[in-house]
Amino acid sequence: MSQLIELLESAQKQVFQANDLLELDKVRVAYLGKKGHITQLLKDLKNLDIDARKKHGQAVNEAKDKLENWLYSCYLGDFCIVIIIICFK
Repeated sequence: MSQLIELLESAQKQVFQANDLLELDKVRVAYLGKKGHITQLLKDLKNLDIDARKKHGQAVNEAKDKLENWLYSCYLGDFCIVIIIICFK
């Protein structure tokens, strides 16, 4: 579990330090992409027994949801700034 917490803290830091949409997308791919950190944790669940899988699966899915929310809020924030700039140009 501590590995997941550290991973989530690192992801949060990277998301909120991203300077543009390209950096934000690199964070998304690094954690949620096909070979991403969170994706790998989800794939590794198959190696656990049923009780551990349920417990760890829930924790990983909650971490994934948090990360997706952070990413989408930043995407939306940057998108709104772009729209405002275009409208008031």
